[in-house]
Amino acid sequence: SPTSLLAFSKFPEQDSQDISQAAERMEMSIQVLKQRVCQKYKRSLHPT
Repeated sequence: SPTSLLAFSKFPEQDSQDISQAAERMEMSIQVLKQRVCQKYKRSLHPT
């Protein structure tokens, strides 16, 4: 949202870098978890 972007821009440079890196790591781990859940779900749909 525009409001959070404004608040974000008020952080000192280092803090905003740390925050964006943390957000990226969180996003990546969410993607990995989603992939694992999808794989498990697909396997349970098609038992071998």
